[in-house]
Amino acid sequence: FGFACGFTVDISYGLLNKWRIIAACGAIPPALLLIAVTLILPESPRWLAVNGEPQKAKDVLIYALDVPQDDAEKLVHFMLHDKSVEITSHERGDPSAPLRENNKPSFIAFYLLFSAKTPAPIRLAIIIAVGVAASQMICGIDVITYNFSFFMASAGMTSSSMISGLIVVYGGIKLLAAIISANIIDKTGRRPLLVFSSISITFIICAISISFGLATPSLRGTAAFVTIIISLVYTHVFCFEIGLGPGCWLIPSEILFNKIRLPAMGLCTTTNRIITTLLVSTSFVFRDRLGWSGLFVWLTFTSAIGAIFLITQLPETAGKSLEEMYAYFESLSFERRQARASLLGVVVDDEKKRSSYYGSSSAVVTPLLATEADSDLQ
Repeated sequence: FGFACGFTVDISYGLLNKWRIIAACGAIPPALLLIAVTLILPESPRWLAVNGEPQKAKDVLIYALDVPQDDAEKLVHFMLHDKSVEITSHERGDPSAPLRENNKPSFIAFYLLFSAKTPAPIRLAIIIAVGVAASQMICGIDVITYNFSFFMASAGMTSSSMISGLIVVYGGIKLLAAIISANIIDKTGRRPLLVFSSISITFIICAISISFGLATPSLRGTAAFVTIIISLVYTHVFCFEIGLGPGCWLIPSEILFNKIRLPAMGLCTTTNRIITTLLVSTSFVFRDRLGWSGLFVWLTFTSAIGAIFLITQLPETAGKSLEEMYAYFESLSFERRQARASLLGVVVDDEKKRSSYYGSSSAVVTPLLATEADSDLQ
């Protein structure tokens, strides 16, 4: 919605050379929206529960999320158990304990990612969250968005008003795809939609590269060639927005545990922005030296990397609690450690070694609580 409105406003006032109005439209409405959200949006139930306000947590579940009262009570009870596990882990020297006392959260994610003391499930969750955030940008969506008017002109479209109209349609397709995604992502699951999105985008970018590579000077500017390029670009943005667009931020919120979510999301956002800055800034070099075909070959390569990562690493998170995801990462981490140990001729099957590998035996309690709570709800 923001892109569609932004494109429309930019073009409308840009034609009138009213840049101050454009700047105001980009500052005032978002500020009012943030104020409204701050006043209306309640705290999350889990945060309320673990911070001593179980009744408010129950109210949010019942009135804001339409959870039946009996189920809300069980969920809040489970969240309170989650709090006791965190306190116990802290008292026993859980390696993630600095999160609860460190006043510099921007450095915590790096500490947890690279520290040898970090429990393997936590490190794996951060790696996957950062990888998903990176996969969103290395597919080249911002390169296409920022260069849209340039390569449409290169395709042979000379009318600036026509290009402006295509940009507005581009934003409308993003909005349409986002609406469709919001309605199907819970039904299809996160993983299938993101994997489909990344694979589709890779092939579409490859098709754009081939189209520019095979186009002769006489072919560029023809209605057929321009139609092909427009169709590929619109399909690209549709496939992006239906999966990778929302999934980049949805997946981390469903796999990052409460105590690491803030710093880890900061790391995800930083990685996301650094990648898009590098790709967009270097796109001009590729374009000038290799042409549009060469640029899209490079984007095909980077997009393929993201697709491979999602295919091989991304778990399904739909309908899973944070505790269930911890159990998944715990099991996966130990299996990988066993695989590495077997290559070295070492057998790792001792439960004591398993507990020390995760930093604290109390960390295993949380998935057990999740299983009990889930059976109660069923």
